[in-house]
Amino acid sequence: MRTRKGEFVDLFEKLNTQGYSRVRVDGVVHPLTDPPKLKKQEKHDIEVVVDRLTVKPSAKQRLTESVETALSLADGIVVLEFVDHAHDAHNREQRFSEKLACPNGHALAVDDLEPRSFSFNSPYGACPECSGLGIRKEVDPDLVVPDPELTLAQGAVAPWSMGHAADYFTRMMAGLGEVMGFDVNTPWRKLPAKARKAILEGCDEQVHVRYRNRYGRTRSYYADFEGVMAFLQRKMQQTESDMMKERYEGFMRDVPCPVCQGTRLKPEILAVTLAAGDRGKKSIAEVCDLSISECADFLQHLTLDPVNKPSPGRCSRKSCRGSGSCSTSGWTTCRCHGLPRRWPAEKHNASGWPHRSVRAWWGALRSR
Repeated sequence: MRTRKGEFVDLFEKLNTQGYSRVRVDGVVHPLTDPPKLKKQEKHDIEVVVDRLTVKPSAKQRLTESVETALSLADGIVVLEFVDHAHDAHNREQRFSEKLACPNGHALAVDDLEPRSFSFNSPYGACPECSGLGIRKEVDPDLVVPDPELTLAQGAVAPWSMGHAADYFTRMMAGLGEVMGFDVNTPWRKLPAKARKAILEGCDEQVHVRYRNRYGRTRSYYADFEGVMAFLQRKMQQTESDMMKERYEGFMRDVPCPVCQGTRLKPEILAVTLAAGDRGKKSIAEVCDLSISECADFLQHLTLDPVNKPSPGRCSRKSCRGSGSCSTSGWTTCRCHGLPRRWPAEKHNASGWPHRSVRAWWGALRSR
């Protein structure tokens, strides 16, 4: 139990009746016959000491049973403390999980690996940030201000220069100008860098906006200034109109997804690698980014478990034969990744990766 509030009197009694003799609370070991009195409003870490033993060949069965008991008690997590190491040694304690999840409490977990886990067309493998596209829309300042010779009053900020809201945004920028010391009749290129940054990215201070209504009376109010880039991103997310989306996208450009770096897959899937001797370890995205000849060479040198080597060998040989035929056809420099339009349609599967590449990858992965 980690970072939970309470006194846990009932828990200590239950563990004692189950036959356990020690418990570690907040890093300190206590006997269950005299458990500590905890403060109800403070968070505590409670761990059961299942066993203490010396590792030797004759203790293998006991060690196995102790680990299984600890896993069942702690929902698949076990902590091993090597008491012969120094107290400040980084490896004195090691935490393990029987699940594909971080045992240290971080929000990182992976489902059982399947072929669909390596597909960016499946929610099980697609990057959650870009939904498997590998790119995302980002506001481009050069498209927002296409003509730096224009003034703010003349419509230098293109998204705020059209429609009935143009006057509203001009008044907002005039209010910002009072705070930062610039005039809306100044050309964009002559504005101070600080002012241009505030117009694009927003300002923490509220601006005082003044205007004259249709009756000739002066009115004023204070408002937040979010900046044109945040404005476009917000409107893009909120609108349901295809026409408005197309308009907002006109001020954006495609950039690689910052999470998956354009590979389209979840970071935890990209962490799954295959080793090929001195050629290093590569993820499926890195393998598919190789040329055909480089991919064939990598698959031929996979480092596999000798017990399971025959099965992936057949899979690898089939892929290598396919890549070899491509090599003899002059496709040696062609890269799998980024060729969805040139590669024959029948050689792709539903994942979007070349069919043989995924099959070889999954066959080799299952053998590990």
